[in-house]
Formats: sequence, C-alpha cells, structure tokens
Amino acid sequence: MENELVSVVIPTYNRADCIIQCVDSVLNSDYENVEVIVVDNCSTDNTLELLAKYDSVDKVRIICLKENLMAAGGRNKGFEDAKGDYIMFLDSDNIIHKDMLSKMVETFHNVNNLGFAAPVSVQINQGMHVWTLGAFINLKNSIPINNGSGKKIDDIDSSQRYYKTCYSPNCGMVSRKAYEIAGGFDEVYYIMYEEADFGYKVVQSGFEAVIDTHAITDHYSGMNSDQNDRLRKLGVDPAPRAYHFAKNRSIFMSRYAKGLDLVLFYLFWVHAFCIYYVLIALKEKRADIAKAYFKGTWKGIGMTLFHRKGN
Repeated sequence: MENELVSVVIPTYNRADCIIQCVDSVLNSDYENVEVIVVDNCSTDNTLELLAKYDSVDKVRIICLKENLMAAGGRNKGFEDAKGDYIMFLDSDNIIHKDMLSKMVETFHNVNNLGFAAPVSVQINQGMHVWTLGAFINLKNSIPINNGSGKKIDDIDSSQRYYKTCYSPNCGMVSRKAYEIAGGFDEVYYIMYEEADFGYKVVQSGFEAVIDTHAITDHYSGMNSDQNDRLRKLGVDPAPRAYHFAKNRSIFMSRYAKGLDLVLFYLFWVHAFCIYYVLIALKEKRADIAKAYFKGTWKGIGMTLFHRKGN
C-alpha cells in the first residue's frame, strides 16, 4: 500500500495564518509516500514568504500562479504537476489527522470501483462539531446539504465505516483514472459549486463515492475581521463570493436538475433566493453584496438560458 504515491494538492490564497500548519500536518502523516503541491493563487500577503521554509524539502513543490484562478483552476494546475496514483485535494484551512492519508488509501483498496473518497470534516474552532459527512445538492432548489452537520464527532456511527456521498467540500481524494474521466474541475465555476460539479461528474462516470468515518480532518472555519458573521455563514461574504454563488446555482442546476424541478427553479427558486440574499445583505448594510448577488443571479440565468459565456 505504501508503494502508491499520494499527491496532496493544496490551493491557497492569502492564507498565511494557516498554510504552514496545513502543509506540516501532511508532512507529519504516517503515510510516507506523499508529495505536497501548494498552488498559490497570486497571494498578496506573506504566504510565499512563509512557504520559503520548504525550499529544501524534496516532498514539497510550490506553484506560483500569475493570476488568481481560485479553487477550480488552482486544483487543476496542481493536478497537472501531480505524479501520484491518488490525488488528495485539500483546502489550506485544514489540519489532517496523522493517519488520515493511510486510511484514505486503505479505503480505495477496500471499496470496489471507488473514484472519490473523503474524510469526516470537523469544525475544530466551532465546538468540534461535524461540518460534513459528505454532501449533495437538493436538485429541487439548488441548496447544498452537508450530511451530519452539527453532530458531535462521538455521535458518528463509525461501525458503518463508509457513507455514500455525491461529493465532499474542503478535502477529498480521487483516483487518477476518475479525475481524468470526469475531466477535472470545471473552471467556469471559479469558486462555489465547483466541488459539487466535480463530484457529480465522478459519480455519473460510474464510480463510487464514499466518506470514511475513520479518517478525520480538522477544518478551521476562518473569517476575516472585515467580514459580516451572518453573511459569511450564508456563504456570500465577500462580494465576489456572493456573485459566483448566485451565478453558479443556475449553472449547476442547468446541468443536473431535470424536468419540472428545473422549470420550477427558473420560475421560482432562483428569484426567491435573489430576493432573500439581497434583503439580508441590505439589512446588514452591505449594498456591495446585495449588488453582487443580484448581478450574479442574472449572469447565471443569462449563461444557462441564453447561452452567454464568461464569468
């Protein structure tokens, strides 16, 4: 099992506060045949200065992008440089448990036709509650659902080692074959829904996708001092995030929702969400987010109903 190389791809942007802890947790793993590929999305803080400590570490490579390709593009760039049999896509606000990688590789050996696997993601700075045991998108209204969200880690039934999933945000391992057949992350999303789209493509390509309840990563749900707590928890702060969240609802639903569900989404849900988020943003005195969500909504509708291109 140790002969199989695992490539850990870590896209990052202005995460100087946590990137070193993330990389070190991978290097301290009990699974030794690993390479770490950090993809810096043109950070403007001192992320690169801190990463210089790994210049002499053979297992670590740093890719410095000249523009911010965000999550989807950063992961794809990392894959281009990856040599592993398995690729772990890991957000930089994680500290993985020492045995997580070895358990993930074991999962690929134990589950037939496995294309994607993820650990339990625990919100370490929010009372050690589970963030996700895998996820799916409600194809009636486009809402992302995290399984097991809010549970205490001790409440998870670990006797049922593998939970079915469609995707998992934040951290997941994919076989090279599954990535290549699925076609990687679609960069039209930029950020938001890109992980869901990738996971759904893997499953629709005929692969299994599971959560290993014995593998754990600690996720730090960070928030900048200038962000609004309510809006950040809703996933729409800062404004560019709100724009892509609104836009990408339509893109995702146009690909995966069918029949009456898709019709109702365009006739009702997309407008209801727009009104909801705009009103909350205005109540929180964030006109920039209200404007961004409104613009993203109509951009998404235009891209999917009228086939307009662009971000």
